[in-house]
Amino acid sequence: MNSTAPPPPPPPSAPFPPPPAPGAIGMNALAPRKQLKHMPGVKTRQLQWQKLNANHIGSTVWKLGTSAEKEEELEALLDKEGIFNRMEQVFAQKVVASKRAAPKERRQEISIIDSRKAYNISIAVLAKCKHISFKEFKKKILAVDEKFCTEVLLKNLLVNAPSHDEMGKLSVFLKTASEEDLASLSKPDAFCAEIISIDRFKERITNMLFVATFNERITQLGKNMNNVMDASTNLKESQAVRELLNIILMIGNFLNGTNFQGGAFGVRIGSINKLVDTRASSNDTTLLHFVCTMIEEKFPSINETLLKDLELCGEACR
Repeated sequence: MNSTAPPPPPPPSAPFPPPPAPGAIGMNALAPRKQLKHMPGVKTRQLQWQKLNANHIGSTVWKLGTSAEKEEELEALLDKEGIFNRMEQVFAQKVVASKRAAPKERRQEISIIDSRKAYNISIAVLAKCKHISFKEFKKKILAVDEKFCTEVLLKNLLVNAPSHDEMGKLSVFLKTASEEDLASLSKPDAFCAEIISIDRFKERITNMLFVATFNERITQLGKNMNNVMDASTNLKESQAVRELLNIILMIGNFLNGTNFQGGAFGVRIGSINKLVDTRASSNDTTLLHFVCTMIEEKFPSINETLLKDLELCGEACR
């Protein structure tokens, strides 16, 4: 009797995987971090906000207020406008060295006239005539524009006009210089180069200044003449001045009583200035101070009226 061995038992089946942890399905379905196409290329400063995860925005404005398409459009717009690059520069933890274009080499200005004169022209003339070109300035001078050619401007032009030597150097430069050199000429020199083309420039400005100040000078001259006449009349008719002169004559004759200068019937008016040169023995006062003190103490009537009679003398002396 033939007997066979029984077949081996089948291998045990693989065990079932363990059940997922609670909430694991939801976490896998939602990305833990929003994906952005643009990231800073440098380390930037942090915005200290309170972050919400994806599973916490279900009914908030962050979920309901926008869509993925709009977010992509906004991100593309910010990138196109250079906002992200600008933020890298502004909010980088380390200052990002901005790429600046290499400055073009600037030609040195060419100056011919005196540096001090050039400075005065810039301040006194060019600074007040910024709104017009040099050619227009020249036209106004030639046209004798009274509104433009004021007394102050004409005086500044006359005082700061280029000398004959400077005019000669400018003329030679204008004839021989290249276009680049002409463009490099400093503003005061370029201004002088324009005005020296006016025939008899200094003589013209002098005559224009005379015309501009003529009426004012005539008016002032009339006032000065009136002041001199009024002051002379007051001095001539002042009783206080006569009494003061008599006092000075008397004390002078007293001091000179023993010498040739004494016994004078009168003195030149200019001799009154010598009172301050006659000093006391103690050298601490002068005859002028002595006379003033005496008038104040002993002759109050002269003291009161003398200053009133001399009021116009100050204006007449100018």
